Amino acid sequence: MGSLTQNRSDLFSNLLFFSTNLLMMPEIKILIVEDDQKIANLLITYFKRESWTYDHAITGKIAQHLINENYYSLIILDLMLPEIDGTQLCREIREKSDIPIIMITAKDTESDKISGLTIGADDYITKPFSINEVIARIKVQLRRHTKIQNHWLIEHNGIELSVDQHEVKVHSRQVDLTLIEFDLLRYFLERVGQIITKQQLLKDVWKQDIILDENTVMV
Repeated sequence: MGSLTQNRSDLFSNLLFFSTNLLMMPEIKILIVEDDQKIANLLITYFKRESWTYDHAITGKIAQHLINENYYSLIILDLMLPEIDGTQLCREIREKSDIPIIMITAKDTESDKISGLTIGADDYITKPFSINEVIARIKVQLRRHTKIQNHWLIEHNGIELSVDQHEVKVHSRQVDLTLIEFDLLRYFLERVGQIITKQQLLKDVWKQDIILDENTVMV
């Protein structure tokens, strides 16, 4: 193992630890912005059945804070909210993110629907609604958003990796990485949910076909 330097070993260990945390992150996390607790509880019940994690905001202001501090796969947004209404919140989200937004509201006129879709909502559902239809529409938006993220831009839980521009951002903040760090992060992001061995990393990232056993000490 003389070809591997101490620095490389440290980097390997640090990024392997990082990748383990990355792979454990929830795949789907949804923000529910709804002041009606009964509706929120219904959504939460069905989200749990789908093994989706969630946060719940009862006001637009709370939602603002949560959006600034977390990464979400999708947002369920009511229009009539205290403090900051759904229309304003939707506009603010669209200024900095393309996260899927589904509006669920009692406003059911054609002009309301057109307005909601125009300001940036990806879908518009009126109350009362079928919970099964809501779940189906959420899945459609999640699939659609995944397809938009092509091979050259990889996104996961607030991390954005641009392959062609060789840039990495975490929650919209650019992070400078070395070439090997970039390749490692890309490797992890392209294999979220998979078990990765040291043998695979050495072969695929460092291009070294070295046979390791469990007692090997990397120095």
